[in-house]
Amino acid sequence: MPGVINKLWTALRGAVNEAGDAAVDANATRILDQEIRDADGELRQARVALADLMGKQSVEETHLAEKQAKLKEYEGYIRETLSRQKAAETAGQTADAAKHAALAQEVAARYAEQEAQIKASTSVIEEYNKNIAVLKQKVAAGEAAIRTLKQRADTVKAKQHVIQASAAVAAANSGSDTRTRSALDSLERIERRQEETLARIDAANTLAAESSGEALEDRLRKAGVIPGASAANDVLARFKSDGAT
Repeated sequence: MPGVINKLWTALRGAVNEAGDAAVDANATRILDQEIRDADGELRQARVALADLMGKQSVEETHLAEKQAKLKEYEGYIRETLSRQKAAETAGQTADAAKHAALAQEVAARYAEQEAQIKASTSVIEEYNKNIAVLKQKVAAGEAAIRTLKQRADTVKAKQHVIQASAAVAAANSGSDTRTRSALDSLERIERRQEETLARIDAANTLAAESSGEALEDRLRKAGVIPGASAANDVLARFKSDGAT
């Protein structure tokens, strides 16, 4: 009994898979279009992320330039205070020398702090550069892939239209396509109606000719009963005969 149940369960799963595959095949074009739209949406998000990174990098580079300018300023202060300290020491001005030394020490501490900030900022910018370079490559590759995918999708859709049209024609020829068969029936009815109309017009013309006597005269003329071109020939023959006598 368990073996039978397992087989039934396997058969059920097989039927579900077949139904799923059939549904996917029936909606393949719609699924493909949605997948392309999803990929396009992700690519747009990647572009937004790239633009955000590039913006942050630009801001960080601006801050770095400001820090470097400040560092240059501190460097000038240090050189100036050290110069004044040395001059005070030379002049024996111990208090002034000590004051300048303390000031130089304070500026040097700010200088060291600014150097640390510049180092950190430089490291952040380098990281931005790496991430931007990688993201640019991925965006470019994604754009190329989606462009190729769209081109292939257009080709697939065109082929699908050809296949559907060919299948419709084949079905019409075999009589299995109801809509095409119906269209052909309508065409045949129109053609028959046109032939009948033309036949009625010809019949009406014939009747009109007979009622006016034209048809009868035409038949009599052909029989030689009513004089025509042949009577003229007879007249000429008589005149020629009279002249000879």
